[in-house]
Amino acid sequence: MAISKTLVLAASAATLGMTGIAMAGGYSAPVEPAPVMAPVALPESPSDWAGGYVGGSIGYGWTSDEDLRVDGAAGSTTPGSLEMDGAVYGLHTGYRWQNQNWVYGVEGSVLGGNLDDSLDSNGYTAEQEMKYAVSLKGQLGYLVNPATLVYGSVGVAHGKFDVAYNGAAGMVDSDFSRTGYSLGLGVERKLNDNWSLRGDYEYMNFGDETVRGTAGSSATFEPELHKVSMGVNYRF
Repeated sequence: MAISKTLVLAASAATLGMTGIAMAGGYSAPVEPAPVMAPVALPESPSDWAGGYVGGSIGYGWTSDEDLRVDGAAGSTTPGSLEMDGAVYGLHTGYRWQNQNWVYGVEGSVLGGNLDDSLDSNGYTAEQEMKYAVSLKGQLGYLVNPATLVYGSVGVAHGKFDVAYNGAAGMVDSDFSRTGYSLGLGVERKLNDNWSLRGDYEYMNFGDETVRGTAGSSATFEPELHKVSMGVNYRF
């Protein structure tokens, strides 16, 4: 009986001790973990495309199929057609401004290469070669993402050509220069803050030129140049 009283007293003391500890510390309600919020994706800011740049390009050029017309005392004849084509290379420089995703500027370029063609038909021989072409154009582009610019261009173009023909109506060996217009489309991709790669298409129309030859003869040439090229730009 004494042992039972001792166990009861011990249990009561333990219970009172635990209750005192709990009351001393106060009641603590269970804490639920805070909800995890998914990060909010902020829109990418347009990268900086403004400033001056220089670059170079290589590519391929060709002219539209051009009927050669020769006029002489006996009338007009069309002995054949000329279609110059060949490798081209160029240098360009320009300056751009930027307003958010819109990029606009001016660019000047000079183009050379190995564009020529010849014919030997119906008693006539003829040759045509482009010596060079230069252009000055305005550009307007849009950033489809911070590193990629698509653009269009329009401007003025000037070209110089060597021409020759020889046949029954007469002959000529001369050159001429013509000023026309330029249209283009392109895409440019940044590699880093200074260097970028670009590819473009350009069309140059120089109108038509009549070249006078011997014996009162003349021939009409109508060069229209198409060009595709790949190049690099360095922005400074």
